[in-house]
Amino acid sequence: MNRNKSTKSTMQQARVLGGFNLDGVQYNSNDIIEADQKIIKQLGSSVDVDGGAIERRIKLDNSVIKKHAGVDSE
Repeated sequence: MNRNKSTKSTMQQARVLGGFNLDGVQYNSNDIIEADQKIIKQLGSSVDVDGGAIERRIKLDNSVIKKHAGVDSE
């Protein structure tokens, strides 16, 4: 039986609630970050994953989505 495990990561967006440094990249309040779901989950209460909040923030000031290319830490 061939069990091909998918290695493709699932990306998720979140709004940064408080500034932090992640893998050498500074993220500030109200930045929109896009990263692997595992990373977003690890950020906990430092980010807001509510889709409505993310959309409002992008529309409010044409926020640039910062894509995080971090290493998967399994």
